[in-house]
Amino acid sequence: MKRRHNPAALLWRRISVGGKMNIFTLVLAAVITVSLAAYIYVQEFATGAMGEALSDIAYCEKAQEAMEAETTAFKTLVHEYSRENQENFDHARRMMERALANLPSNYKMVGAERYARTWNLRNAYDNYAKDRDKVIEAAMKTNALHHQSQSEITSLYAVYNEQDYIDSYIRQIEQLSVVQGSDIYQVRAPILQIVLKVLIALLFLTMVICAAVSRAISRTVVRPVIRLSQDAVRIGKGDFSEPDIVTQSQDEVGDLVRSFNQMKHATAENIRMLQENQELEERVHSEELEKIQLEKQLESTRLDLLQSQIHPHFLFNTLNSIAGMAELEDADTTRRMIMALSNLFRYNLHTTDQLVTLSQEISVLNDYMFLQKMRFGDRLQYSVHADQAVKAEEITLPAFLLQPLAENAVVHGLSPKEEGGSVDLDISICPGRSKGEPLFHSEGTLISRQHTPSDNNDHQSDIGEKKQFLCICVRDTGIGMEETQLQEIRKSLQDLHRTSGTGIGLGNTNRRLHSIYKDAAMEIDSRRGEGTAVTISIPMKDDCGTAEE
Repeated sequence: MKRRHNPAALLWRRISVGGKMNIFTLVLAAVITVSLAAYIYVQEFATGAMGEALSDIAYCEKAQEAMEAETTAFKTLVHEYSRENQENFDHARRMMERALANLPSNYKMVGAERYARTWNLRNAYDNYAKDRDKVIEAAMKTNALHHQSQSEITSLYAVYNEQDYIDSYIRQIEQLSVVQGSDIYQVRAPILQIVLKVLIALLFLTMVICAAVSRAISRTVVRPVIRLSQDAVRIGKGDFSEPDIVTQSQDEVGDLVRSFNQMKHATAENIRMLQENQELEERVHSEELEKIQLEKQLESTRLDLLQSQIHPHFLFNTLNSIAGMAELEDADTTRRMIMALSNLFRYNLHTTDQLVTLSQEISVLNDYMFLQKMRFGDRLQYSVHADQAVKAEEITLPAFLLQPLAENAVVHGLSPKEEGGSVDLDISICPGRSKGEPLFHSEGTLISRQHTPSDNNDHQSDIGEKKQFLCICVRDTGIGMEETQLQEIRKSLQDLHRTSGTGIGLGNTNRRLHSIYKDAAMEIDSRRGEGTAVTISIPMKDDCGTAEE
């Protein structure tokens, strides 16, 4: 179901952060302004009418107090006229006149009745003031109340009555002011309650709006910024596992979040590439160290070879002389042994090249095994088997590759065995890397190597289908090895820098193979009491001629 987007939410996401803050500020300002205006209105509405009523009452009370003060000052003055009493009376009179002038007389505000009574009061006071001034003038002449005539006394009491009349007028106006204020309050009280309710509702609405705006700002601005801060701390510690921050805002915060996510991925990718480059540099450095080590070993081997040529050179010349004497004395077997040993020394002396033909290696091995047969007699049997596909005159391989293997077979395999045994050399071309043929049957007996035309045909049919290898297997039927010793030798062959555990001849041959050929292999199989087989696999060129360097 397709999700519907709120137009207001979409519009809010497009507004910039500054715009959102301006909106929030305007909302707050509007809330404050409306609240203040409502408060002022309520204050004015609630207290305006009552204030006017109280003010009118206060004016009436001041007029009443001023009239009482004037009445008292008048009585004192007419009983005993003096300058001081005259001044007190004049002060009271002025206060009364100001009080009458301050009484509200606006027809629209006070109404018809209060307006009429106010003007009656003022007219009555004017008439009273004339009678009062006549009595004071008479009192000034006589300077004592008991010296006045009967008409003057009558005028005095008439003034007293006028004063009481004016005081009653003031009290009536005050009572009308109280009643009018009460009526106004009764009219405005329900309206005030409605205004208060509206004000409360308005305040609640503005609070809801402020909360909504604040929540929107928190969701679209504050929370993403907090997430950015937390992710920045994690990235600073190398932790890039936290998922990306998701935001739908299209303002500055949204741009910042998207840029931060891109920067995080770019930084992680750069770190990964730096780590890979470092690992690659370490591997290259390790390979360079291995290459330097192999070169040192090769130079050491060449030095040992040159040093070993000193003694064979002398022995070669001596053996040639002995062979000549044996031929003169008709000692054919002795001559053959001397010639075989001489050939070995000559091969050692003149073979300065690293690679020789396979036929040369087989010839040297035949001479070596002839000498061993002369030593062990019928206890030692030796045979060589090569497939028809093997072109011994064209295939090249490292010098002295086979002799150390045959020597190990004779010295370690057959020599300790009383009845002796056989050493077989099998040479074939195999498709793919081969571990050689199985050495033993399932019942534990040695498998004898039998060459048939079908074998050759199988090899010929495999040539060209895969990468070709020259497979050379040296087998013996000697005492063999225990499984633990065999596993130790196999482990040693895997470590080209290890010199112990494999023997000098086997270890040197293995290192020479891997220093010359990339895909060469040496494998060993053995069983206690049955014999040992060492298989060498050397990659061939496409034309199956010489071994590939």
